[in-house]
Amino acid sequence: KLDDLARQIYSRLVQHTQQNPQQVSIAEPGSKSQIFHDLVVYLADVPNDLQATRERVRRFLDQLGCEILPFAWESPQSQDYAASLREQLSRSDLFIQLLGSQLDAASLNGKLSATQQQFEIATEAGCPILQWRD
Repeated sequence: KLDDLARQIYSRLVQHTQQNPQQVSIAEPGSKSQIFHDLVVYLADVPNDLQATRERVRRFLDQLGCEILPFAWESPQSQDYAASLREQLSRSDLFIQLLGSQLDAASLNGKLSATQQQFEIATEAGCPILQWRD
């Protein structure tokens, strides 16, 4: 399954570079530079059951040379969370969200979960979205 996700991510990054050649430079074949060194990817927070998968995706993106956001986690309950997320998504070329089978505590209590908040803000920001369900 993770190979399928890696192929989808790679395909979306290639598609983005083809649609936005003025924004992105791809390294020359055979150079020591990483392939997608100008792309910024927001890799959304995940529930505990997907932390290992998220880390593998993060390493894959890092090997491709992408800048990966967020640099540091901010609590969804934080007053500045939405504003910080909007700012980071405005700089992002792709929003990747890994979805699992577990609901978080907010969803169980009828509130908007961090996963839902991130998706809604990414949608509002017009950031291309790649969701993957494990």
